[in-house]
Amino acid sequence: MRICFFTSYPPDRRGSANYYRNLTEALAEADPLSQIYVLAMKKSWPSFNPRDQILVDRCWEPDFLFIFSVIRKVVKIKPDIIHVHFSFYSAFYVPQLLIFLTVMRLLGKAVVTQVDEIILLKNIGEITRLKHMMKLILILITSMVCKLSSKIIVWKRDAKSFLVNDYKVSKDKLSIIPHGVEIQEIKDDPENAKGILGLQGRKVVMFFGILDKTKGVECAIKSFKLVSAKLPESILLIAGSPNPYRFKDRESRIHYVDSLKTLIRKNGLEKSVILMARYITPDEIPLLFSASDTIILPYISTYKCTCSGVFNVAAGYGKPLIATDIPFFNGEVENGNNAIVVPPADEKSLAESISNLLENEHLKLKIGSNLRQDAEMRTWDKVALKHSKLYRETARYCRT
Repeated sequence: MRICFFTSYPPDRRGSANYYRNLTEALAEADPLSQIYVLAMKKSWPSFNPRDQILVDRCWEPDFLFIFSVIRKVVKIKPDIIHVHFSFYSAFYVPQLLIFLTVMRLLGKAVVTQVDEIILLKNIGEITRLKHMMKLILILITSMVCKLSSKIIVWKRDAKSFLVNDYKVSKDKLSIIPHGVEIQEIKDDPENAKGILGLQGRKVVMFFGILDKTKGVECAIKSFKLVSAKLPESILLIAGSPNPYRFKDRESRIHYVDSLKTLIRKNGLEKSVILMARYITPDEIPLLFSASDTIILPYISTYKCTCSGVFNVAAGYGKPLIATDIPFFNGEVENGNNAIVVPPADEKSLAESISNLLENEHLKLKIGSNLRQDAEMRTWDKVALKHSKLYRETARYCRT
């Protein structure tokens, strides 16, 4: 089978790029006879060489005519199935994606579209004052993408429900395939890892991932004033770079990082908060997770249903975590079982939960173990088999 991905791909640093690297490599392992093509964006990144079975063609640049280069490549490859990625974050690409899907439909090609995020119409006021106009635009675009696609993949049941109930997408067109997880073994002794980072004897709470206000970074910092007063040996480690979608130039990124540094100083937390506001390389990730006693995901946005890559990384390491009660995590976390769930933007609740978790070793072990067990049900090899089955069924259906 010839499988063609029109998606981001490493060394692109977007979360979706890492997702598709893991998926394509797992597919290649699950089905050695398949040939996988990735049509990726041209960039001046260092070279990235996947396994021989995966052919990466960096054939397009982000301009208004790039989609026709992609279409020519697809016609030349003659794939049995095409996998594309749809996200409202990449609004610039929506018209091109609609052109691509229309041409593929006319050519009789089987296309599976991964819907990354669903905007919740009831909470759209969080991102715009033009609620009614934005609702019409979202419904129109989402409906067109779904109608032009052969199949739609979403990561969880809530996402399917929102598409069916809010966007009136047919249930028959939707398939739920969970986000894959890479199970990780802690190689470094936690205390040794802390020593390497200069955090000996500290209880480490880590915020990991993209930095911006929707991720609740400010709330995490403010809450730590309460945590450090109760547990002076605790420390908050913030590791990640400013959101490139929200902060598009170097000046705005520096300004945002400076605002976080000011907040840390204002709350007298210079010795209780470490800010690593930069891109964290894959080689650094195991050390950071080894050193962490717990992970926090204090996200505050309620307008979208999607899946957290950081949540899945933490699950792969079996690390106890605290998450907020928002659509981002609904359906994946169960309070007291595989996470501690707190209200969004609630500094006091977050601080109390962090303190309780750090002081309760039994609860930490229970949550980390349960989270790891859940992760083992959706490892990349299992997820790849679900994709492979869907690809073959969809390709067969489109040929008949």
